Amino acid sequence: MNLSNILKTAIRSGNVMYAERIMHDAKTMPAKQFIL
Repeated sequence: MNLSNILKTAIRSGNVMYAERIMHDAKTMPAKQFIL
């Protein structure tokens, strides 16, 4: 699962705050931190 899939899942489940936190973290951390 990559970053965009995580965001889509969070938004689809209505967890917008979680998606916003991931987007914020994505700007401050290497992208590979989000590869699960």
